[in-house]
Amino acid sequence: MQKVLIKLKKQLKGAGLDLDAPRTKLSEEDFREIQALMQVLADSQQHLSKDYLKREVDYICENRAGLANEFKRGVELIQSQAQKLFSNSFSALSIGDRDKVLGSILRKYPSRYNNAAWRLKTRATSDNFDLLLSGPQAKNFRNFVVRELLLIFYRSRVGWAVVERAEFPSFVLTDEGEITVDKIEKINDHWMLILSDTTVEFLSWSNVVINELVIEKVWIKNKQLTSTFSRDASEKINELCMEKLGSELDWDNPPSDDELFRLLNQKVTNASIELDQTYDYIIVGSGPNGAAAAKRLVETGKSVLLIESGKAHDENNFKTMNHFIRHGAYWDFRPWDYEYDHEDLDLNTWMVRVEGGSSNGWGATTPRFLPSDFEIKKKYGVGEDWPISYDEIEPFYCEAEGYLGVSGFEDNPWEGPRSKPFPMPGFAMTDSDLMVKKAGEKLGIKFHSVPSARNSSIRDGRSACVNYSVCRACPVEAKFCSASVIKRIKHHKNFTALYETHVRKLIEKSGKVTSAMIQLSDGEIKNVKAHKFILATHTLGNCHILLNSKNESHPNGLANSSGTLGRYLMDHLKFFLMAKVDQKTEAHRMGFETATSLHFHDHQKRNEYAAGRLLVRENAGPSPEEISFYSGYWGDDLKNEIKNTFSHYITIGGLLEQLPYDFNRVELSESKKNEFGDPAIKTSWELGREYEMKSYHHLKDQISRILNTLGGRDITLGMGLAHSGHYSGGHRMGSNPKTSVV
Repeated sequence: MQKVLIKLKKQLKGAGLDLDAPRTKLSEEDFREIQALMQVLADSQQHLSKDYLKREVDYICENRAGLANEFKRGVELIQSQAQKLFSNSFSALSIGDRDKVLGSILRKYPSRYNNAAWRLKTRATSDNFDLLLSGPQAKNFRNFVVRELLLIFYRSRVGWAVVERAEFPSFVLTDEGEITVDKIEKINDHWMLILSDTTVEFLSWSNVVINELVIEKVWIKNKQLTSTFSRDASEKINELCMEKLGSELDWDNPPSDDELFRLLNQKVTNASIELDQTYDYIIVGSGPNGAAAAKRLVETGKSVLLIESGKAHDENNFKTMNHFIRHGAYWDFRPWDYEYDHEDLDLNTWMVRVEGGSSNGWGATTPRFLPSDFEIKKKYGVGEDWPISYDEIEPFYCEAEGYLGVSGFEDNPWEGPRSKPFPMPGFAMTDSDLMVKKAGEKLGIKFHSVPSARNSSIRDGRSACVNYSVCRACPVEAKFCSASVIKRIKHHKNFTALYETHVRKLIEKSGKVTSAMIQLSDGEIKNVKAHKFILATHTLGNCHILLNSKNESHPNGLANSSGTLGRYLMDHLKFFLMAKVDQKTEAHRMGFETATSLHFHDHQKRNEYAAGRLLVRENAGPSPEEISFYSGYWGDDLKNEIKNTFSHYITIGGLLEQLPYDFNRVELSESKKNEFGDPAIKTSWELGREYEMKSYHHLKDQISRILNTLGGRDITLGMGLAHSGHYSGGHRMGSNPKTSVV
């Protein structure tokens, strides 16, 4: 039966990639045919350079198993059809004849974004029918050759020019005029370059350009551009050069430019990591909490060992951004081996194992809880009350907003009182935000701005946001990432960071944790000692370590005398509705949301269904590359579809709270081991019960009302109800030790 199902799946969707096929570049002959194919698919005017196309094709063929194989098969297919129809090679044909060759292989159909009514009625789209009617060769050719080439084209500058865009994605720096270094300032013990485009970079001597013993320029943006110096900055950099070298220079016998560069970049030998000492603090995890603790403790003179299970952060942020643009992924890390019951919480998407943790890819939206959220049981008879109030936590909200660098406006009528203003002004609403805001006003629903942990101006040695629009891989550190915090404290002698090292358990003696069992990247197991330990690996990691630390005195794990460790696991749920509009919006100009509404948060029926927040999605519908991926068109037909579809969507999302249910929990697996031989993480989690589902249907109705009011049509569910990867709970705080962990 299984073989029959596999055969049927291959028949419907194609054979899939051969993951054992070699990852190789194409031959010159094969690439010539691919270039000819690209010309008929998207680029008949040949604006996309051969070098650019070759670089991108080589990249995906060498980095994705099986694609080189499919490209070669694709060349064989179009060559065979060209010989059959025209007795000539594909690349020798005119654009019109190449189009006929493609038409003999592929069926044409519009993208799913232009099949909304049909899709809603039949649960099918024309691309589904294409799967049924096309042969295996054609399916693989469309899936792994045509679509890959269209993605290369429509994520490039030339592709975005089809919709009259020059700067998205990631082309901001090349659209600027000459960028100069305006100032050089010492910020948090580091010399920083303050650039004229409102970005900030560390001064690195390896980036300077020396001419006749004068530092003339400096490479910036991960060595993608050079920058000249203002007069003041030029004097400062050469003054710093003299201070750095001091007596090493003999100006009676001046060195060559190369020798001066070598002297400036002499390596300082780093001290070896000493794991046998007893640290003041060991911090497990380098996400926002771990980094905040490390910064505070290191700056007060405490010795700190920070342990990160993943790799060190790659400081070439532009490379990370370009990897995301090509692959839709922000990071690569060794996957977690885990077990789950009911819903999969997607740990290998959201439980990020790399320096900075999940702050590498978060959206950086930072609303406060409302005062009522702290006493939901008292007010509404559901959930549990916090053992502290909004007023007690409010000063720490201010401190956290300062640490993160939050930009915001005080226009949220539901927010509790604040003792300090936002550190920076917020970001203005986009045109699509304003359309939604106006429709909301007609319905009595107020939309307001969104506080965000990204700089609206230069602050604390981090850049101002310059709208690269690829925020989850921000290349200029405008968006908060805790890896940026750690980067700025690494020079302290009392701070040590240990990477690719996993904390397996804590060792407790006489009621006190004295050491941690760690496994190094080479497999060596050691015990490291400290006076105090801070677990900052978010709820799943913390619970797993504590549960795995069980001993004779604590048979159910450390900190689990109540039996509630790992229980009451929560996430906030989300969904999105999208609608087509006649007017054109500035879609994808921003990489983050700038309008929201808490109108349905603290509602009168919160005893019956969950609080919810509305947000206007920054992407506002599909990008050119998304349309090209789902469309069965190519050439001018596809360009016309993209022009008539892109920027004609409004997307509104709903986020809703989830109650703490006993069933939702993290525990140790009884059947699966992780890569260290310990019981793996096991999650048990339900998407939602009646309390959440009633809120989902209510919010969906309200969003539909707004979309109808602003003139939207073909309203569809862009994303059904799902979790968000913002795991919480597991070690609840309370005033009763019998029902809480801390």
